[in-house]
Amino acid sequence: KVADVTGTRRPSRLALPGSIVLGTAAALLLVGMAGSPLTAAAGSALAAAGGPQAPVSTSQTTGPGNGDPVLRDAVVRRITGPDDIPLVSYRAKRHLVAATRGGAMRATLDAYTELKDGRFTYEIYAESGSGLIRSKVLKTALETEQKAQTRESRDEAALSHANYEFAAMSVEADRQLRLQIRPRRRHVMLIDGSLAIDAGSLDLLTVEGELSKRPSFWTRRVHITREYQRLAGVHVPVAMRSRADVLMVGASTFAMTWEYESINGRPVSASAAGTPVESVETIPASAPAEPASLPGR
Repeated sequence: KVADVTGTRRPSRLALPGSIVLGTAAALLLVGMAGSPLTAAAGSALAAAGGPQAPVSTSQTTGPGNGDPVLRDAVVRRITGPDDIPLVSYRAKRHLVAATRGGAMRATLDAYTELKDGRFTYEIYAESGSGLIRSKVLKTALETEQKAQTRESRDEAALSHANYEFAAMSVEADRQLRLQIRPRRRHVMLIDGSLAIDAGSLDLLTVEGELSKRPSFWTRRVHITREYQRLAGVHVPVAMRSRADVLMVGASTFAMTWEYESINGRPVSASAAGTPVESVETIPASAPAEPASLPGR
């Protein structure tokens, strides 16, 4: 019965299950996919595949089906291999925002986050909005990320041959390569979707798609987009957006940005720090079905 699950605050409690699993699933994906970046060394990628040591041109990627198989294999090797400069430490501001019931329930949270000596820590310095969403969604997302800093968690969500089939690759008008990925099993940490890759540098730009398995009974569809940049020579996540269609409630949204202060012990300039923490709410939802539910401040 609905009353047995939701208690006295029926509308609010009913909205939470989808929001909680959305934030938790997002945090788990953060850990797994952070360990699977591409490098900027496009020349060495092509050399490893036997191709010319030169930036990729769109003429190299034309052709039927998967395009140039040599280039496609080089891209897949880069995705599944280790980065030339791995991310071992950072300090960054995070801005998290979640909303449900068409924005009627909404909250934000700002925190300093740090990865050092293999440990992820965070310190909340500002929060506002629904106390329920702050405690059950936003703080839960950070706590989940903190607890999931293990090899097993990273392996479960990594962009690897064990987790994914790498299918067709095509060229888009803005000099991006689009590589389709298909999960080898249904899992809440695996995405059925595609990767956008810069054709010049072979850097991974975005991971986008739907979770291959529903996180809970309440969620009917979860669409996730993760964005990356190369800062201080290291490939790092800078933004994440996710949207769930929740039974009897409608759309629930979750978004998070990083603004880096240092990476691997090197200071990051403000002009190249990532996505400013205040800009997350201006990023539209990627799911095409309905408009975003995150209103501006």
